[in-house]
Amino acid sequence: MASTAIAFGQTGFEKLKGAENYSTWKFTMHMLLIHEELWNCVEAEPSEDSDKKKVDKALARIALSVTPAVIPYIRTAKSAHEAWKILQKAYEGRGLSRRLGLLRSLFNTKLSENSSMEVYLNKIKEISHQLNEIESPLDDEFVAVIMLSGLTDDYDPLIMAIEHSTSKLSTEIISQKLLQETQKREEKTVETALITQKQPKCFGCGAKGHMIRKCPKKKGPAKVQNQGNDPPTQRNPMKKSARNNKALLTALSVKVNSDVWYIDSGATNHMCNSEKVMKRNRML
Repeated sequence: MASTAIAFGQTGFEKLKGAENYSTWKFTMHMLLIHEELWNCVEAEPSEDSDKKKVDKALARIALSVTPAVIPYIRTAKSAHEAWKILQKAYEGRGLSRRLGLLRSLFNTKLSENSSMEVYLNKIKEISHQLNEIESPLDDEFVAVIMLSGLTDDYDPLIMAIEHSTSKLSTEIISQKLLQETQKREEKTVETALITQKQPKCFGCGAKGHMIRKCPKKKGPAKVQNQGNDPPTQRNPMKKSARNNKALLTALSVKVNSDVWYIDSGATNHMCNSEKVMKRNRML
């Protein structure tokens, strides 16, 4: 497969494919020929006094900077000037069809269909420049409005802020504001991603994403199964008391000879100083 890029010295650029990249190729090739002091060979037809070596070199530069699909257009060209005019006529049409095609491309350019904000803005500027080249320029403020019209809905607050500002719309101002807004959003996205990555670690199971108090593998208190055929309502209350409650028993150092009972209906546990009055005893 033939390469679509070409390098002269330290300068590399895309070869001419057709109308799709003619505007960019034309500007880059113009700068290259100026750099190599060959542009005068393109501006006018060569004369008898022209340096034939430079004329041939300029033609070779142009011929080597196009793809094989474009070569048939300039195969018979005798000079760089002739080759340049042929390509200009083929890919820089100035008729109504060319103008309508560029306007359709401009109005149909959407941010959602481009890889980034920078690519989106450059595409609109490039189409606007192509319209200028075919002598159908657009007002700069109108192009700025087109930039705003192709944005996604989440940019509506920014559009409202620009609408209520006192500054005049221009492609330069709108491009600057949109690139700044995009940069802020990208930085915020990175910060959110970093926060998301810092997940808690459970010291129980060792997994990330939860803490030990919410660990799904954490074992709760063991349940006591009903042994025997007694229904749950007839279970021994002493078992429940021994399992769930811890009682601290304190022995009095004095003798209590009184047979008087002090009833406290709010007490959790009741105490008695004589086993003889107890109906049923059990050692804990």
